[in-house]
Amino acid sequence: MKQKQWLKYLFYIAIILVTVSMRVYITKLAKGFYNETFQMNFYLLIIIVLINMTLGLLLGLEHLLKEIKAEGTWKINLPKLILLGLPSLYCSIANFSIYSPSKFLFYFFAKPLWNLLSYDVNILSLFQLIFGYIIVTSFYKDIKEGRVDSQIFI
Repeated sequence: MKQKQWLKYLFYIAIILVTVSMRVYITKLAKGFYNETFQMNFYLLIIIVLINMTLGLLLGLEHLLKEIKAEGTWKINLPKLILLGLPSLYCSIANFSIYSPSKFLFYFFAKPLWNLLSYDVNILSLFQLIFGYIIVTSFYKDIKEGRVDSQIFI
């Protein structure tokens, strides 16, 4: 049993390292493209955002695997998804809305976060990780083991 755990976590870290390496490579491509053309490649930014969200999903993967094995019906923790997930998604999208050709995206996403972005644009990567983690941990199985309604029979 212990050996299985070691292999499982070794597999997790290998996947995380591959994903981080992909992010580094694509970030390097995006910076090279920007240095040559003075324009940010919108599609590379989307890929970077998706990779960051995937890293968050990988961090919460163990929770999802435990829930898959559990008995019960699938439920969604809606307060968690709305109160933590939506703001994280909003901040996550601000990263590529800065370079979007659409002025609507810029004024709706990036402009309200301008103070946050003026100090450190990399903070948005953290929001992308959080969003991925919130998504994967918002799903759970509800176990109802022979519950009886709390009615009092007279």
